[in-house]
Amino acid sequence: MKFDRFHEFGSLLLHDDFVLSYSGYVTEDILKAVGATLRQRLADHIDNPRQRRNVFSIFVELMQNVIRYGTDEPQPVGKCGDRESFGLVMVAQNNTMHIRKGCKNT
Repeated sequence: MKFDRFHEFGSLLLHDDFVLSYSGYVTEDILKAVGATLRQRLADHIDNPRQRRNVFSIFVELMQNVIRYGTDEPQPVGKCGDRESFGLVMVAQNNTMHIRKGCKNT
């Protein structure tokens, strides 16, 4: 990876008030761990419980999509024999309180 692209990506993320970004292999265990972090971040940044649940539900669906529909490329096989999917999931809140979510299978 070219460092200038990494720096540009990091700079873009810092323009938002709230960011959670995960890039890597995604398994159910990773979903649980990142989900726990997101749940805490949402509690710290969003007062409306309904909005927190909505954002969290969409996040879980995005992560499950990465797990289920990951790349057709060769993937490492976990200890259980399951293929691990690779992806990127981001959740951000900008200064207008608008929540943005994104996902990419690679």
